[in-house]
Amino acid sequence: MTDEQFNEALKRIRKKDKDALKEIYEEYIGFIYHVILDIVKNRETAEDITSEFFIKL
Repeated sequence: MTDEQFNEALKRIRKKDKDALKEIYEEYIGFIYHVILDIVKNRETAEDITSEFFIKL
């Protein structure tokens, strides 16, 4: 996903477009989870934080 695609998806999310959130989720879930896991060193905590991230997004 390019920066332009990401920014467009964020604009769509602000308009309540759930497909846009799905696009970002599918693109970044693995990356975000692994970054968080590297920081917290606990799978369950990393899963919780990753879920919370997308809920807030």
